[in-house]
Amino acid sequence: HEGFAPGLAQAGVRLCVSAGEALPATLRQHWHEASGLPMLDGYGASEVLVLVLSARDGDDGLWPSPGAGIEPLDPQAAAAGEPTRLLVRSPMLALGYLDRPAAMAESFRDGRFCPADLFVRTAGGAWRFAGREDGLVKIKGRWVNLPELEEQLGARLSGLHEAAAACVPDADGVESVVFFFAAAAHDEPALRAALAERIGALPHYQRPARLERVDALPRTPSGKLLRRRLRERSFDAAPLR
Repeated sequence: HEGFAPGLAQAGVRLCVSAGEALPATLRQHWHEASGLPMLDGYGASEVLVLVLSARDGDDGLWPSPGAGIEPLDPQAAAAGEPTRLLVRSPMLALGYLDRPAAMAESFRDGRFCPADLFVRTAGGAWRFAGREDGLVKIKGRWVNLPELEEQLGARLSGLHEAAAACVPDADGVESVVFFFAAAAHDEPALRAALAERIGALPHYQRPARLERVDALPRTPSGKLLRRRLRERSFDAAPLR
């Protein structure tokens, strides 16, 4: 956004790596166009130290990194194209969690690490990040993948700094999706109009009930989205019409 991307290659940078948060495919492509540099997208965890899944431009998903073994926790779900957690075997694996037996049993299974993130197998046999367990919600009886929804609505919108969707109960306690976006105040009217047009093209169960502008999305110190903080907010915005 600041126009610095073209100067990176001139300064000698040869490869960029993204990790810590799922990188939308359109953002990776836009980065490549702006900088001329390839982007390696990776998935890892502190418990395994390294990126155990990785993808380069042109891949249809994330592939096991050299030395890492990946298996679906639910093979039937994976075969049916449904989200599943993964079992990760890595030569660098934590011994466990100190004084947290329940978390230990949940995340460490038979010498493998089982993160709470969800993945879907792609047509080519790779793995596509499908969100954390709070990123897959059921609305009107249908599953909605919030990270995918964020990508559909926010891709390449001029003036949009960042965006996220969260499942929030309405006044009657019924769960609905709210789409939060960070943008300058003077860009808000045009963004709302563009988002409303994209929302209108979605299936009814995927359509956010509200649009909410925020100054910035809540994140951890390492930059990961805190979706639950969005859910905890109080809302004054009127329903989207």
